[in-house]
Amino acid sequence: MKAHAFTVLLIAITLSGCSSTNHVQSSSLRPYLPGIREFLKGFAHSESTNEIDFFFVSPVYYNQDKSKFAYTYWMTGNSLIILDLPVGKMEDPRGYLWYSTKARVDLTTDVVPTPNDIDGSTYLVDVTWVENIIRDSLESGVKVVVQKKEPDIAPKTN
Repeated sequence: MKAHAFTVLLIAITLSGCSSTNHVQSSSLRPYLPGIREFLKGFAHSESTNEIDFFFVSPVYYNQDKSKFAYTYWMTGNSLIILDLPVGKMEDPRGYLWYSTKARVDLTTDVVPTPNDIDGSTYLVDVTWVENIIRDSLESGVKVVVQKKEPDIAPKTN
């Protein structure tokens, strides 16, 4: 069922156009990439159980107050993460938990069919919004791959 829903979502993404008006595409992502890569590496090590994670970072957008942000489609985590820019590696790994719980849209549980279905919720989003973000991230964004390495294990000596 999940695989079928994901396939339908990908087809819808390729057929739909960006109609969202709550954000405006802004400047290049390039100056933010080193920090974004460091953040995603730390995030994956802290919050993911996957051996390899695939992220697709959208172009930079700005809010009405001109603050910049980017959406990150975390393909292997089936989520969207909202990154306030600039961002970088967090010294305290517990900081990644905030992004995992407060700045993350779980595509399995937090997406409803229409804007009317949001019904005042502060965490639900509609499928068209998700399609637009994922499409922007895949078509115009940057792919970041994080692979966890096995820890070095010293051989036992007798």
